[in-house]
Amino acid sequence: MNACSDQFEVLSNALRIYPERLISLKYYIFEVNDPEEGIANVESAFRDILNQFYGMMCTLKDNGNIDGLYKHTEITTFLCLRHAVQHKSGKIKNKLREFHLDKDQRNTVLIEYSTSDKDRIRAPFPIHLNWIEEAIKSTNYASKWNQISEYWNFDIIKKKAKSQSINLNDIYIDGSVLITEAVRTLFTEYSKFFSPSGYDSNVYYDHFAKIKAYDAKDFALIA
Repeated sequence: MNACSDQFEVLSNALRIYPERLISLKYYIFEVNDPEEGIANVESAFRDILNQFYGMMCTLKDNGNIDGLYKHTEITTFLCLRHAVQHKSGKIKNKLREFHLDKDQRNTVLIEYSTSDKDRIRAPFPIHLNWIEEAIKSTNYASKWNQISEYWNFDIIKKKAKSQSINLNDIYIDGSVLITEAVRTLFTEYSKFFSPSGYDSNVYYDHFAKIKAYDAKDFALIA
């Protein structure tokens, strides 16, 4: 088995744990009254996907399968977010922590992509949009922000929010969408370089080989 396949198994393990942590969040909040542990588990699982996805891309590059990490905006978005999280010592500004732990009762407006696709399953991890922008701009990858913003229609979204009197500081993007688009693009472009090598990678190889892309132009602001 090649190194890329081995690394995809590690990434797949992280992909499995993340939704499990989201599902178990209600248990920690409502049944054992320990939201801190439940939210920390989700944050940790998200960071692990960031790191393992970066490891996947680096393995592809080290193996000579690709000559650069930043050729696709979906992947670039995720990698730049990973670098930002590393730069900010693992901090992820998200609504779960703000609402349940910081008791921040401000409105939450979530960007919903592919909003006309009513059959799409959604398990949101709302990450503060302004924080993502500021975090990426504070790293060595600040020059990539305009590309990221254009792909995800952030300028158009902000204009629409202003027209609806929505405070830009209340807007969040679903971290699960960023995961899906990064891994889906990994498959679209590079799946010929790796294959399943275990239980988790068998499941996720089939899943991401078939999943539909999100349409960033088909969006709604959900309060």
